[in-house]
Amino acid sequence: MVQTFLKAANRLWMVVWLTAVALMLSSCHSGPVIEYRVSGAASRAEILYRDRDGFAMREVVNLPWETRFRLPDPFEFEISVYGDGRSGNVACAVLIDDKEAGSVEGLTYAECVGRYEAGVSRFHGRYDVPKSP
Repeated sequence: MVQTFLKAANRLWMVVWLTAVALMLSSCHSGPVIEYRVSGAASRAEILYRDRDGFAMREVVNLPWETRFRLPDPFEFEISVYGDGRSGNVACAVLIDDKEAGSVEGLTYAECVGRYEAGVSRFHGRYDVPKSP
Protein backbone atom coordinates (compact mmCIF):
# COMPACT_ATOMS: atom_id res chain seq x y z
CA MET A 1 0.00 0.00 0.00
CA VAL A 2 2.82 2.41 0.87
CA GLN A 3 4.58 1.52 -2.41
CA THR A 4 1.40 2.23 -4.40
CA PHE A 5 1.09 5.60 -2.68
CA LEU A 6 4.76 6.44 -3.41
CA LYS A 7 4.39 5.49 -7.09
CA ALA A 8 1.29 7.69 -7.43
CA ALA A 9 3.04 10.58 -5.66
CA ASN A 10 6.06 10.23 -7.95
CA ARG A 11 3.83 10.27 -11.04
CA LEU A 12 1.99 13.34 -9.77
CA TRP A 13 5.29 15.10 -9.03
CA MET A 14 6.54 14.27 -12.56
CA VAL A 15 3.37 15.69 -14.14
CA VAL A 16 3.66 18.89 -12.08
CA TRP A 17 7.36 19.25 -12.96
CA LEU A 18 6.79 18.66 -16.70
CA THR A 19 3.92 21.15 -16.72
CA ALA A 20 6.10 23.77 -15.03
CA VAL A 21 8.91 23.22 -17.54
CA ALA A 22 6.46 23.45 -20.47
CA LEU A 23 5.04 26.73 -19.13
CA MET A 24 8.51 28.21 -18.68
CA LEU A 25 9.54 27.23 -22.19
CA SER A 26 6.36 28.58 -23.75
CA SER A 27 6.82 31.93 -22.00
CA CYS A 28 10.29 32.22 -23.56
CA HIS A 29 8.64 32.41 -26.98
CA SER A 30 5.77 34.76 -26.22
CA GLY A 31 5.52 38.26 -27.56
CA PRO A 32 5.62 39.66 -31.08
CA VAL A 33 8.55 39.44 -33.49
CA ILE A 34 9.98 42.77 -34.61
CA GLU A 35 11.99 43.12 -37.79
CA TYR A 36 14.16 46.09 -38.72
CA ARG A 37 14.92 46.51 -42.43
CA VAL A 38 17.38 48.97 -43.94
CA SER A 39 17.65 49.47 -47.70
CA GLY A 40 18.28 52.06 -50.38
CA ALA A 41 20.48 52.84 -53.34
CA ALA A 42 23.44 53.41 -51.03
CA SER A 43 25.74 50.43 -50.67
CA ARG A 44 26.65 51.08 -47.00
CA ALA A 45 25.12 52.97 -44.12
CA GLU A 46 25.59 53.60 -40.43
CA ILE A 47 22.65 52.36 -38.36
CA LEU A 48 21.62 52.93 -34.77
CA TYR A 49 18.88 50.73 -33.34
CA ARG A 50 17.41 49.47 -30.11
CA ASP A 51 18.08 45.76 -29.60
CA ARG A 52 15.97 43.11 -27.84
CA ASP A 53 17.24 44.28 -24.44
CA GLY A 54 16.60 47.98 -25.16
CA PHE A 55 20.27 48.82 -25.61
CA ALA A 56 21.43 51.19 -28.34
CA MET A 57 23.45 49.37 -31.00
CA ARG A 58 25.62 51.06 -33.64
CA GLU A 59 26.83 49.31 -36.78
CA VAL A 60 28.12 50.15 -40.24
CA VAL A 61 26.44 47.70 -42.60
CA ASN A 62 26.15 46.77 -46.25
CA LEU A 63 22.68 47.34 -47.69
CA PRO A 64 20.22 45.75 -47.69
CA TRP A 65 20.35 44.76 -43.99
CA GLU A 66 17.79 43.29 -41.62
CA THR A 67 17.47 41.74 -38.21
CA ARG A 68 14.58 40.25 -36.27
CA PHE A 69 13.94 39.17 -32.73
CA ARG A 70 11.11 38.55 -30.29
CA LEU A 71 10.15 41.19 -27.71
CA PRO A 72 7.79 41.23 -24.75
CA ASP A 73 4.59 43.24 -25.16
CA PRO A 74 4.63 46.29 -24.79
CA PHE A 75 7.85 47.69 -26.27
CA GLU A 76 9.31 50.71 -28.02
CA PHE A 77 11.26 50.45 -31.26
CA GLU A 78 13.77 52.71 -32.94
CA ILE A 79 16.15 52.52 -35.88
CA SER A 80 18.05 55.36 -37.55
CA VAL A 81 19.95 55.12 -40.84
CA TYR A 82 22.68 57.48 -42.00
CA GLY A 83 24.04 57.43 -45.55
CA ASP A 84 26.79 59.57 -47.03
CA GLY A 85 24.46 61.19 -49.59
CA ARG A 86 26.82 60.52 -52.47
CA SER A 87 25.95 56.91 -53.18
CA GLY A 88 22.15 57.10 -52.96
CA ASN A 89 19.17 57.26 -50.66
CA VAL A 90 18.56 55.26 -47.47
CA ALA A 91 15.36 53.81 -46.01
CA CYS A 92 14.16 52.04 -42.89
CA ALA A 93 11.13 49.87 -42.24
CA VAL A 94 9.74 48.19 -39.13
CA LEU A 95 7.66 45.03 -39.30
CA ILE A 96 5.85 43.49 -36.35
CA ASP A 97 4.74 39.88 -36.79
CA ASP A 98 5.40 40.26 -40.55
CA LYS A 99 3.09 43.31 -40.87
CA GLU A 100 4.66 46.64 -41.74
CA ALA A 101 4.30 49.17 -38.94
CA GLY A 102 5.80 51.86 -41.19
CA SER A 103 8.70 52.92 -43.37
CA VAL A 104 10.45 56.10 -44.51
CA GLU A 105 13.08 57.03 -47.07
CA GLY A 106 15.47 59.98 -47.23
CA LEU A 107 18.51 61.15 -49.10
CA THR A 108 21.01 60.80 -46.23
CA TYR A 109 18.85 60.07 -43.16
CA ALA A 110 15.82 57.98 -42.25
CA GLU A 111 14.43 57.19 -38.81
CA CYS A 112 11.68 54.78 -37.77
CA VAL A 113 10.42 55.03 -34.17
CA GLY A 114 7.33 53.93 -32.34
CA ARG A 115 5.62 51.83 -29.73
CA TYR A 116 3.75 48.55 -29.79
CA GLU A 117 1.19 47.50 -27.20
CA ALA A 118 -1.55 44.86 -27.23
CA GLY A 119 -1.56 44.42 -31.00
CA VAL A 120 -1.50 48.14 -31.83
CA SER A 121 1.58 49.89 -33.20
CA ARG A 122 2.19 53.63 -33.30
CA PHE A 123 4.79 54.67 -35.88
CA HIS A 124 6.59 57.93 -36.55
CA GLY A 125 9.09 58.37 -39.35
CA ARG A 126 11.58 61.14 -40.04
CA TYR A 127 13.83 61.81 -43.01
CA ASP A 128 15.98 64.65 -44.32
CA VAL A 129 15.06 65.05 -48.00
CA PRO A 130 12.40 62.98 -49.75
CA LYS A 131 13.44 60.65 -52.51
CA SER A 132 13.73 62.39 -55.89
CA PRO A 133 11.02 61.52 -58.45
